[in-house]
Amino acid sequence: MTFVPQKDPLTGKPYGISIGENERVIPTTDSIVDSIIDKFIERATTGKQKYNTDLDRSDLSLEDWLEHSIQEKLDDILYMQKALKTLRESKTP
Repeated sequence: MTFVPQKDPLTGKPYGISIGENERVIPTTDSIVDSIIDKFIERATTGKQKYNTDLDRSDLSLEDWLEHSIQEKLDDILYMQKALKTLRESKTP
């Protein structure tokens, strides 16, 4: 994959440039954005190791992808509800 060379407006350093088979330069921004980028990369790497595939796979239909997304969101709702319950319980005397 080839990326269009661009320059970070703050540092002037190039980014978005393919530097190898599976490597590219990504500029640092702030701690929050950087941590999310790191988590995306870690999650993709873990998923590839665990399932021996990635999001470039072509064996799923659009309906399958949407079903996977719904299942992930249902899990997320459960996690948020548990966290909210725990937070509320910690505030009660």
